[in-house]
Amino acid sequence: METKICTKCKLPLPVDNFMGRTGKTRRPGAKHSECRSCRQVGRKKRYSEDPGHVKGILSAQKNYHRLLREQVIQHYGMKCNCPGCSEDLFEFLTFDHVHGRSEEHKRQPHNGSGFSGHNLVRWIIDNNYPATIQILCYNCNCGKRTSKQCPHLDKLQDVSRNDLREPDDVFYL
Repeated sequence: METKICTKCKLPLPVDNFMGRTGKTRRPGAKHSECRSCRQVGRKKRYSEDPGHVKGILSAQKNYHRLLREQVIQHYGMKCNCPGCSEDLFEFLTFDHVHGRSEEHKRQPHNGSGFSGHNLVRWIIDNNYPATIQILCYNCNCGKRTSKQCPHLDKLQDVSRNDLREPDDVFYL
């Protein structure tokens, strides 16, 4: 069994007691220099000394994710792509696969944790804003999901049919 010496407790421990490194700069098989229990003690100590530290990190992450999402939505036009909708409120805008989610996206989640939210935003940026993604408001996205077509389009088609009728047939209030 392979062992490694912890830089904190100086004990030789099995490699399984060391967490793997994560992030863009990690190498395959790279492990932290401190064992799991020493890292946990350090995290608890940092939190007890400054409980706001974790909240600050989470707040910074949340702001970063929002900035990336804004960047992608701005690239696609900052409004719902449905012709019958004019929604442009950032909080209501969502990402939509133009022709539905591909089998590749269903089978291979990005970064191993699902293909939605931040992972989808990262994928869009990493793949140079593909044309297979569009911006829809939440209502249009849900409507497309349940009926394969946004209900606004049905409404537009009804309006255009009404325009073809004779003026006498139109009911006025």
